[in-house]
Amino acid sequence: MIRVKYSKRAFIKKDTGKVAVRVRWNSKQSEVTFFTGLYAEEVKWDSDGQKAKKGTTHNVRKMTFTASEINSAIADFRQEIENCMDICSLKNVVPTPDELKKMVNSCGQALPQVVPGQHDRHVIPH
Repeated sequence: MIRVKYSKRAFIKKDTGKVAVRVRWNSKQSEVTFFTGLYAEEVKWDSDGQKAKKGTTHNVRKMTFTASEINSAIADFRQEIENCMDICSLKNVVPTPDELKKMVNSCGQALPQVVPGQHDRHVIPH
C-alpha cells in the first residue's frame, strides 16, 4: 500500500462567491477544484479556518445560505476526497485529476480496476 500525500483547501472564488474545495497531490503537480454549489460572502468567511463564520447567513445572487449549510457541504467534500484518496492508496494508484473528479462526484465508484501485473501509468511498482 502506498500513501498518496495531498492537501485540501476550502475557499471562496472571489469574482463569483462560489464555495469550493481544492485538492492538490503528487507534489502539487495534480490539482482539482470542486465547487459545492453554494455561495458565501467574503466578509463572512474565516480564511484561516477555511469555513463560513459561525452563525452567519450569506445572501449571494438572490440566494440565502447559512453557515451550517456551507460548512456541512465543505465537510462532506473533504470527507469524500479523503475516502477516495484512501481507496487509491489501498490500490497502489495515484489518481489523475479526471479520475479523482469522477470518484468524488460518484462517491468513489469511478476508479478503474487495476489488474496485478498490468502496466498502467498510475500503478506504482512494488
